[in-house]
Amino acid sequence: MKKFTSLILILILLSTAVLGLGARDSRPLFVSIVKMDLQQVEDKYPTHVSWEVAPSTSSGVLQGYFTASAEEQLEYVHKVRDVLFSKDGRDLLADKIGLSANSLLEAPGYYNGSTSYGFQSLFDVKINRSLSLDDEGRNIIVSTVDPADADRLMLYGSVICYLLAQEGAPWNRFRTAKTPDEVTGTYLLIKDENRNRPLSNEEITILGKEVQTVVEEFNRASGKEMSADDIALISRPGGVSLAYVGWDEDIHGSIYTGLTHEACDRFLRRCKLQGQVEDYRHESDGVWGDWASDPNGEIYTSWAREAGFEELFEECIRTFGPAIWTIQKDFCSRYGWGELSRTVRL
Repeated sequence: MKKFTSLILILILLSTAVLGLGARDSRPLFVSIVKMDLQQVEDKYPTHVSWEVAPSTSSGVLQGYFTASAEEQLEYVHKVRDVLFSKDGRDLLADKIGLSANSLLEAPGYYNGSTSYGFQSLFDVKINRSLSLDDEGRNIIVSTVDPADADRLMLYGSVICYLLAQEGAPWNRFRTAKTPDEVTGTYLLIKDENRNRPLSNEEITILGKEVQTVVEEFNRASGKEMSADDIALISRPGGVSLAYVGWDEDIHGSIYTGLTHEACDRFLRRCKLQGQVEDYRHESDGVWGDWASDPNGEIYTSWAREAGFEELFEECIRTFGPAIWTIQKDFCSRYGWGELSRTVRL
């Protein structure tokens, strides 16, 4: 009888949550639609490299891309993608470097107030787990990407940046936050028509503006000068990840989650979606350059040389560079996109 009563009580509570009984207003409820174990996320998508095909504005390359029509931009994006990936979806650059590719996600990126076509290359890498002690002397398991694979992820991003005149293509990995203070990332999962999906271009723009708003409100209240770009929006298979990539050591834990949860809540209300947030800690790294100061991509070539990848780096450029340069030349000829990359013609 007790079990039956408990079951009835649970059903009543679930009905109340789903139907919104007793809610203070009529806005869509910010309720948990999808339950995801972040350990499963770690195992399935341990790392991903975020990258774009569009050049950095600081490179001076293909500046006509930014005023071109969406159709022209997408044509260029897909032609370049097809140089780096085979017709059956195999990651040719990963094969060359020695990384185990999982899959490729094509979904929008967001940076500096604008949305762009973006990619997430997902990899299966070796994860090292070891026993350690936390600040309170408790045993915890620490998991990190194996250094050899971490270097190859850096190489993958560096080659992408050099070939496509990008500034950075960082890699990121989910890690379970052992305590609330460790949280540096929030995964917003959404469900639409009974399936999980990434955000659309319009949706990620809306979320980006909500992040901008909550950061501005935080700055006014705290006297800080945080940038909205300190919270990177990274498309994921089931939604979007909001990862803190800034340098202020105080922006983590409850401060960070307060900002991201508020932005996600406002986004869900505006778009009339239901979803769930999962907080995590992210492990990340990457090589970042400035084409204005290093016009020949010196930051990437010097990193490859110092990391012992000079020959492999050059082999990747020889393999993919000429085809990408030919595509750029074609688009400059047909659409008047301006200057070609100086680094990929051999």
